[in-house]
Amino acid sequence: MEHKSWRLASSPSLGFVSTYPPTICGLAKFSHSLVSAIRKSRGENDSTRIVRVVNELDGFKEVGRDVVSIMDPSYATSILDSVEALNNLDIAVIQHEFGIFGPNDGDAVLTILENINIPTIIVLHTVPACPTEQQRKILQGILKLGDKIVVLSKAAYAGLEKNYQINKNKVHIIPHGAHVYKGNEKRINKRPSILTWGLIGSSKGIEWGIRALPHLRSIKPTPLYSVWGQTHPNVYAREGEQYRNYLASLSKELNVEDMLDMHGEYLDEDSLRTIVENADVVLLPYESNEQVTSGVLIEAVAAGKPVVATRFPHAIELLSNGAGLLVPHKDLLAMTSALYQLLMDTNARQSAQQQAQRVAATLDWSVVAGQYEKLILDVLGSTASAVA
Repeated sequence: MEHKSWRLASSPSLGFVSTYPPTICGLAKFSHSLVSAIRKSRGENDSTRIVRVVNELDGFKEVGRDVVSIMDPSYATSILDSVEALNNLDIAVIQHEFGIFGPNDGDAVLTILENINIPTIIVLHTVPACPTEQQRKILQGILKLGDKIVVLSKAAYAGLEKNYQINKNKVHIIPHGAHVYKGNEKRINKRPSILTWGLIGSSKGIEWGIRALPHLRSIKPTPLYSVWGQTHPNVYAREGEQYRNYLASLSKELNVEDMLDMHGEYLDEDSLRTIVENADVVLLPYESNEQVTSGVLIEAVAAGKPVVATRFPHAIELLSNGAGLLVPHKDLLAMTSALYQLLMDTNARQSAQQQAQRVAATLDWSVVAGQYEKLILDVLGSTASAVA
Protein backbone atom coordinates (compact mmCIF):
# COMPACT_ATOMS: atom_id res chain seq x y z
CA MET A 1 0.00 0.00 0.00
CA GLU A 2 1.40 3.39 -1.02
CA HIS A 3 1.12 5.86 1.82
CA LYS A 4 -0.27 9.34 1.45
CA SER A 5 2.25 12.17 1.40
CA TRP A 6 2.39 14.35 4.51
CA ARG A 7 4.61 16.87 6.24
CA LEU A 8 6.72 15.98 9.28
CA ALA A 9 5.33 17.45 12.50
CA SER A 10 6.94 17.53 15.95
CA SER A 11 3.85 15.82 17.43
CA PRO A 12 2.23 13.90 14.57
CA SER A 13 -1.30 12.67 15.00
CA LEU A 14 -1.24 9.10 16.24
CA GLY A 15 -3.90 6.39 15.97
CA PHE A 16 -3.75 3.47 18.40
CA VAL A 17 -5.53 0.28 17.34
CA SER A 18 -6.10 -2.05 20.28
CA THR A 19 -8.48 -3.37 22.85
CA TYR A 20 -8.88 -0.52 25.33
CA PRO A 21 -10.62 0.20 28.65
CA PRO A 22 -13.30 -0.51 29.70
CA THR A 23 -12.29 -3.85 28.15
CA ILE A 24 -10.43 -5.86 30.79
CA CYS A 25 -7.34 -7.57 29.38
CA GLY A 26 -3.58 -7.18 29.43
CA LEU A 27 -3.52 -5.62 25.97
CA ALA A 28 -6.05 -2.95 26.94
CA LYS A 29 -4.05 -2.12 30.06
CA PHE A 30 -0.82 -1.95 28.04
CA SER A 31 -2.34 0.41 25.47
CA HIS A 32 -3.92 2.66 28.07
CA SER A 33 -0.62 2.96 29.97
CA LEU A 34 1.39 3.70 26.83
CA VAL A 35 -1.12 6.22 25.49
CA SER A 36 -1.25 7.96 28.88
CA ALA A 37 2.55 8.24 28.96
CA ILE A 38 2.68 9.63 25.42
CA ARG A 39 -0.05 12.16 26.21
CA LYS A 40 1.72 13.24 29.38
CA SER A 41 4.93 13.79 27.43
CA ARG A 42 3.21 15.72 24.63
CA GLY A 43 1.03 17.88 26.85
CA GLU A 44 -1.08 20.37 24.92
CA ASN A 45 0.43 19.20 21.62
CA ASP A 46 -1.08 15.73 21.94
CA SER A 47 -3.20 14.41 19.10
CA THR A 48 -3.42 10.73 20.03
CA ARG A 49 -6.63 8.90 19.15
CA ILE A 50 -7.92 5.38 19.76
CA VAL A 51 -9.56 2.82 17.51
CA ARG A 52 -10.98 0.47 20.11
CA VAL A 53 -11.16 -3.18 19.05
CA VAL A 54 -14.13 -5.03 20.57
CA ASN A 55 -15.77 -8.44 20.46
CA GLU A 56 -19.05 -9.91 21.65
CA LEU A 57 -17.86 -9.92 25.27
CA ASP A 58 -17.19 -6.17 25.32
CA GLY A 59 -19.57 -3.34 25.89
CA PHE A 60 -19.80 -0.48 23.41
CA LYS A 61 -19.35 3.09 24.48
CA GLU A 62 -19.95 6.43 22.86
CA VAL A 63 -17.19 7.56 20.50
CA GLY A 64 -15.46 10.64 21.88
CA ARG A 65 -12.08 12.36 22.06
CA ASP A 66 -10.23 9.24 23.12
CA VAL A 67 -12.04 6.78 20.89
CA VAL A 68 -12.56 7.97 17.31
CA SER A 69 -13.87 4.60 16.12
CA ILE A 70 -15.01 1.26 17.52
CA MET A 71 -13.95 -1.72 15.43
CA ASP A 72 -15.76 -5.05 15.55
CA PRO A 73 -13.47 -7.18 13.37
CA SER A 74 -16.26 -9.66 12.68
CA TYR A 75 -17.80 -7.14 10.27
CA ALA A 76 -16.04 -5.84 7.15
CA THR A 77 -17.91 -2.53 7.25
CA SER A 78 -16.71 -1.89 10.81
CA ILE A 79 -13.11 -2.59 9.81
CA LEU A 80 -13.26 -0.26 6.81
CA ASP A 81 -14.98 2.50 8.81
CA SER A 82 -12.17 2.33 11.36
CA VAL A 83 -9.52 2.38 8.64
CA GLU A 84 -11.15 5.49 7.20
CA ALA A 85 -10.87 7.16 10.61
CA LEU A 86 -7.21 6.16 10.85
CA ASN A 87 -6.46 7.54 7.39
CA ASN A 88 -7.20 11.03 8.71
CA LEU A 89 -4.19 10.72 11.03
CA ASP A 90 -0.44 10.63 10.39
CA ILE A 91 0.50 7.17 11.65
CA ALA A 92 -1.09 4.09 13.22
CA VAL A 93 0.29 1.94 16.03
CA ILE A 94 -1.45 -1.43 15.92
CA GLN A 95 -1.29 -3.77 18.91
CA HIS A 96 -1.38 -7.36 17.69
CA GLU A 97 -2.51 -10.44 19.57
CA PHE A 98 -3.95 -13.50 17.85
CA GLY A 99 -7.70 -13.61 18.36
CA ILE A 100 -8.53 -9.95 19.02
CA PHE A 101 -9.03 -9.20 15.32
CA GLY A 102 -11.99 -11.52 14.83
CA PRO A 103 -12.25 -15.15 13.74
CA ASN A 104 -9.64 -17.22 11.88
CA ASP A 105 -6.93 -16.24 14.35
CA GLY A 106 -7.71 -12.60 13.72
CA ASP A 107 -6.94 -12.43 10.02
CA ALA A 108 -8.82 -9.11 9.82
CA VAL A 109 -5.56 -7.44 10.82
CA LEU A 110 -4.39 -8.10 7.25
CA THR A 111 -7.51 -6.36 5.91
CA ILE A 112 -6.55 -3.32 7.98
CA LEU A 113 -2.99 -3.28 6.67
CA GLU A 114 -4.08 -3.80 3.07
CA ASN A 115 -6.47 -0.83 3.17
CA ILE A 116 -4.68 1.70 5.33
CA ASN A 117 -2.76 4.48 3.59
CA ILE A 118 -0.73 5.88 6.47
CA PRO A 119 2.49 4.40 7.89
CA THR A 120 2.06 1.65 10.46
CA ILE A 121 3.92 0.30 13.47
CA ILE A 122 2.73 -3.13 14.57
CA VAL A 123 3.49 -4.27 18.13
CA LEU A 124 3.66 -8.06 18.40
CA HIS A 125 2.57 -9.31 21.82
CA THR A 126 2.83 -12.98 20.86
CA VAL A 127 5.42 -14.72 18.67
CA PRO A 128 4.47 -18.41 18.42
CA ALA A 129 7.41 -20.81 18.23
CA CYS A 130 5.14 -23.45 16.67
CA PRO A 131 2.45 -21.49 14.81
CA THR A 132 -0.45 -23.02 12.97
CA GLU A 133 -0.43 -22.53 9.21
CA GLN A 134 -2.96 -19.72 9.59
CA GLN A 135 -0.96 -17.98 12.33
CA ARG A 136 2.19 -18.16 10.24
CA LYS A 137 0.34 -16.68 7.25
CA ILE A 138 -0.96 -13.79 9.35
CA LEU A 139 2.36 -13.05 10.99
CA GLN A 140 4.25 -13.16 7.70
CA GLY A 141 1.64 -10.79 6.26
CA ILE A 142 2.19 -8.39 9.16
CA LEU A 143 5.95 -8.56 8.70
CA LYS A 144 5.54 -7.75 5.00
CA LEU A 145 2.89 -5.02 5.20
CA GLY A 146 3.91 -3.15 8.36
CA ASP A 147 6.39 -0.30 8.05
CA LYS A 148 7.96 -1.15 11.42
CA ILE A 149 7.54 -4.08 13.77
CA VAL A 150 8.02 -3.85 17.53
CA VAL A 151 8.64 -6.82 19.81
CA LEU A 152 8.71 -6.49 23.58
CA SER A 153 11.71 -8.61 24.51
CA LYS A 154 14.94 -10.07 23.19
CA ALA A 155 13.29 -13.48 23.46
CA ALA A 156 10.54 -12.37 21.09
CA TYR A 157 13.09 -11.01 18.63
CA ALA A 158 15.05 -14.27 18.73
CA GLY A 159 11.88 -16.28 18.12
CA LEU A 160 10.91 -14.04 15.22
CA GLU A 161 14.36 -14.28 13.65
CA LYS A 162 14.49 -18.06 14.05
CA ASN A 163 11.04 -19.03 12.84
CA TYR A 164 9.95 -16.32 10.38
CA GLN A 165 11.28 -14.41 7.41
CA ILE A 166 12.14 -10.96 8.70
CA ASN A 167 13.74 -7.76 7.52
CA LYS A 168 16.01 -6.91 10.45
CA ASN A 169 15.85 -3.22 9.59
CA LYS A 170 12.10 -3.33 10.22
CA VAL A 171 12.12 -5.02 13.64
CA HIS A 172 12.80 -3.11 16.85
CA ILE A 173 12.85 -4.14 20.50
CA ILE A 174 11.02 -1.79 22.88
CA PRO A 175 10.39 -3.33 26.31
CA HIS A 176 6.97 -3.66 27.87
CA GLY A 177 6.59 -0.64 30.13
CA ALA A 178 5.80 -0.55 33.83
CA HIS A 179 4.73 1.82 36.55
CA VAL A 180 7.92 2.10 38.59
CA TYR A 181 7.08 2.33 42.27
CA LYS A 182 9.18 4.32 44.71
CA GLY A 183 8.90 1.89 47.61
CA ASN A 184 7.20 4.30 50.01
CA GLU A 185 4.15 2.23 50.84
CA LYS A 186 3.58 1.48 54.52
CA ARG A 187 4.09 -2.20 55.31
CA ILE A 188 0.76 -3.95 55.99
CA ASN A 189 1.61 -7.65 56.02
CA LYS A 190 3.23 -8.98 59.19
CA ARG A 191 3.50 -12.48 57.73
CA PRO A 192 5.97 -13.34 54.97
CA SER A 193 4.06 -12.62 51.77
CA ILE A 194 4.02 -14.39 48.39
CA LEU A 195 2.03 -12.70 45.61
CA THR A 196 0.57 -13.74 42.25
CA TRP A 197 -1.70 -11.35 40.37
CA GLY A 198 -3.30 -10.80 36.97
CA LEU A 199 -6.22 -12.22 35.03
CA ILE A 200 -6.76 -15.78 36.21
CA GLY A 201 -6.90 -18.96 34.14
CA SER A 202 -5.42 -22.44 34.26
CA SER A 203 -2.34 -21.35 32.28
CA LYS A 204 -1.22 -19.37 35.34
CA GLY A 205 -0.25 -22.57 37.17
CA ILE A 206 -1.37 -21.22 40.55
CA GLU A 207 -1.97 -24.76 41.84
CA TRP A 208 1.81 -25.22 41.98
CA GLY A 209 2.10 -22.30 44.38
CA ILE A 210 -0.64 -23.80 46.54
CA ARG A 211 1.09 -27.20 46.50
CA ALA A 212 4.26 -25.56 47.81
CA LEU A 213 2.51 -24.11 50.87
CA PRO A 214 2.54 -27.24 53.11
CA HIS A 215 6.32 -27.34 52.70
CA LEU A 216 6.62 -23.71 53.84
CA ARG A 217 4.58 -24.08 57.03
CA SER A 218 7.73 -24.45 59.12
CA ILE A 219 8.49 -20.76 58.47
CA LYS A 220 7.37 -18.57 61.40
CA PRO A 221 5.24 -16.60 61.18
CA THR A 222 3.46 -18.74 58.61
CA PRO A 223 3.69 -17.31 55.05
CA LEU A 224 0.61 -16.02 53.25
CA TYR A 225 0.11 -16.65 49.53
CA SER A 226 -2.08 -13.90 48.05
CA VAL A 227 -3.70 -14.36 44.63
CA TRP A 228 -5.33 -11.26 43.17
CA GLY A 229 -7.31 -10.92 39.98
CA GLN A 230 -10.57 -11.82 38.34
CA THR A 231 -10.98 -14.76 36.01
CA HIS A 232 -10.07 -13.76 32.46
CA PRO A 233 -13.32 -12.79 30.66
CA ASN A 234 -12.66 -15.25 27.84
CA VAL A 235 -11.99 -18.05 30.33
CA TYR A 236 -15.10 -17.12 32.30
CA ALA A 237 -17.21 -17.24 29.12
CA ARG A 238 -15.99 -20.80 28.42
CA GLU A 239 -15.94 -22.37 31.88
CA GLY A 240 -17.09 -19.90 34.51
CA GLU A 241 -15.19 -20.13 37.80
CA GLN A 242 -14.16 -23.75 37.34
CA TYR A 243 -10.44 -23.05 37.79
CA ARG A 244 -10.87 -20.76 40.80
CA ASN A 245 -13.12 -23.36 42.45
CA TYR A 246 -10.47 -26.00 41.81
CA LEU A 247 -7.85 -23.86 43.54
CA ALA A 248 -10.09 -23.37 46.56
CA SER A 249 -10.78 -27.11 46.69
CA LEU A 250 -7.05 -27.90 46.45
CA SER A 251 -6.21 -25.57 49.32
CA LYS A 252 -8.80 -27.33 51.47
CA GLU A 253 -7.48 -30.76 50.46
CA LEU A 254 -3.92 -29.74 51.42
CA ASN A 255 -5.11 -28.04 54.62
CA VAL A 256 -3.53 -24.70 53.69
CA GLU A 257 -6.64 -22.51 53.66
CA ASP A 258 -5.05 -20.37 56.38
CA MET A 259 -2.07 -19.76 54.07
CA LEU A 260 -4.05 -18.77 50.96
CA ASP A 261 -5.81 -15.46 50.38
CA MET A 262 -7.68 -15.28 47.05
CA HIS A 263 -9.38 -12.16 45.70
CA GLY A 264 -11.44 -11.91 42.52
CA GLU A 265 -11.17 -8.18 41.86
CA TYR A 266 -9.51 -6.53 38.89
CA LEU A 267 -7.06 -4.09 40.48
CA ASP A 268 -6.79 -0.42 39.60
CA GLU A 269 -3.30 1.08 39.59
CA ASP A 270 -3.37 2.47 43.13
CA SER A 271 -4.65 -0.79 44.62
CA LEU A 272 -2.10 -2.81 42.68
CA ARG A 273 0.71 -0.58 43.89
CA THR A 274 -0.20 -1.13 47.54
CA ILE A 275 -0.46 -4.89 47.13
CA VAL A 276 2.79 -5.29 45.19
CA GLU A 277 4.72 -3.05 47.55
CA ASN A 278 3.66 -5.26 50.47
CA ALA A 279 4.82 -8.52 48.89
CA ASP A 280 8.12 -10.16 49.81
CA VAL A 281 8.24 -12.43 46.76
CA VAL A 282 6.27 -12.47 43.49
CA LEU A 283 5.49 -15.96 42.18
CA LEU A 284 4.87 -16.61 38.49
CA PRO A 285 4.30 -20.39 38.16
CA TYR A 286 3.11 -20.09 34.57
CA GLU A 287 2.44 -23.21 32.50
CA SER A 288 3.60 -21.74 29.19
CA ASN A 289 6.98 -22.64 27.73
CA GLU A 290 6.69 -19.97 25.02
CA GLN A 291 5.64 -16.74 26.72
CA VAL A 292 7.95 -14.04 25.37
CA THR A 293 6.19 -11.15 27.11
CA SER A 294 4.71 -10.87 30.59
CA GLY A 295 3.34 -7.57 31.84
CA VAL A 296 3.10 -8.93 35.39
CA LEU A 297 6.77 -9.94 35.33
CA ILE A 298 7.73 -6.47 34.13
CA GLU A 299 5.64 -4.81 36.86
CA ALA A 300 7.18 -7.05 39.53
CA VAL A 301 10.74 -6.30 38.47
CA ALA A 302 9.95 -2.59 38.14
CA ALA A 303 8.67 -2.64 41.71
CA GLY A 304 12.00 -4.06 42.83
CA LYS A 305 10.47 -7.35 43.95
CA PRO A 306 12.35 -10.64 43.83
CA VAL A 307 10.56 -13.10 41.56
CA VAL A 308 10.28 -16.87 41.46
CA ALA A 309 9.18 -17.90 37.97
CA THR A 310 9.03 -20.94 35.76
CA ARG A 311 11.48 -20.90 32.88
CA PHE A 312 9.36 -19.20 30.21
CA PRO A 313 11.43 -17.12 27.76
CA HIS A 314 10.69 -13.65 29.14
CA ALA A 315 11.46 -14.79 32.68
CA ILE A 316 14.78 -16.28 31.57
CA GLU A 317 15.65 -12.96 29.93
CA LEU A 318 14.77 -10.73 32.88
CA LEU A 319 15.73 -12.88 35.85
CA SER A 320 18.94 -14.58 34.75
CA ASN A 321 20.94 -11.56 35.91
CA GLY A 322 19.89 -12.14 39.53
CA ALA A 323 16.56 -10.32 39.84
CA GLY A 324 14.89 -13.57 40.86
CA LEU A 325 15.05 -17.35 40.70
CA LEU A 326 14.06 -19.56 37.78
CA VAL A 327 12.59 -23.03 38.30
CA PRO A 328 11.61 -25.79 35.87
CA HIS A 329 7.94 -26.13 34.97
CA LYS A 330 5.90 -28.39 37.25
CA ASP A 331 8.86 -28.95 39.60
CA LEU A 332 7.37 -28.66 43.09
CA LEU A 333 10.66 -29.27 44.90
CA ALA A 334 12.48 -26.56 42.96
CA MET A 335 9.65 -24.05 43.41
CA THR A 336 9.40 -24.73 47.14
CA SER A 337 13.17 -24.41 47.55
CA ALA A 338 13.26 -21.09 45.66
CA LEU A 339 10.41 -19.62 47.69
CA TYR A 340 11.99 -20.81 50.94
CA GLN A 341 15.33 -19.25 49.98
CA LEU A 342 13.91 -15.82 49.14
CA LEU A 343 11.64 -15.75 52.18
CA MET A 344 14.26 -16.88 54.69
CA ASP A 345 17.59 -15.64 53.31
CA THR A 346 17.64 -11.88 53.78
CA ASN A 347 20.86 -11.47 51.79
CA ALA A 348 19.47 -13.42 48.83
CA ARG A 349 16.24 -11.41 48.87
CA GLN A 350 18.05 -8.06 49.10
CA SER A 351 20.45 -9.02 46.31
CA ALA A 352 17.51 -9.87 44.03
CA GLN A 353 15.76 -6.62 44.98
CA GLN A 354 18.85 -4.55 44.17
CA GLN A 355 19.23 -6.16 40.77
CA ALA A 356 15.54 -5.64 40.02
CA GLN A 357 15.83 -1.99 41.00
CA ARG A 358 18.76 -1.53 38.60
CA VAL A 359 16.59 -2.82 35.75
CA ALA A 360 13.52 -0.84 36.81
CA ALA A 361 14.69 2.54 35.54
CA THR A 362 14.70 1.28 31.94
CA LEU A 363 11.13 0.02 32.19
CA ASP A 364 9.28 3.14 33.29
CA TRP A 365 6.41 4.00 30.95
CA SER A 366 7.85 7.48 30.36
CA VAL A 367 11.09 5.94 29.06
CA VAL A 368 9.23 3.42 26.91
CA ALA A 369 6.92 6.12 25.52
CA GLY A 370 9.99 8.12 24.49
CA GLN A 371 11.27 5.15 22.48
CA TYR A 372 7.93 4.89 20.67
CA GLU A 373 7.98 8.61 19.92
CA LYS A 374 11.46 8.31 18.45
CA LEU A 375 10.42 5.36 16.30
CA ILE A 376 7.30 7.22 15.13
CA LEU A 377 9.35 10.21 14.00
CA ASP A 378 11.88 7.90 12.31
CA VAL A 379 9.09 6.15 10.38
CA LEU A 380 7.47 9.40 9.34
CA GLY A 381 10.79 10.97 8.42
CA SER A 382 11.64 8.00 6.19
CA THR A 383 8.20 8.07 4.60
CA ALA A 384 8.36 11.81 4.00
CA SER A 385 11.73 11.41 2.26
CA ALA A 386 10.35 8.58 0.13
CA VAL A 387 7.41 10.63 -1.16
CA ALA A 388 9.28 13.91 -1.55
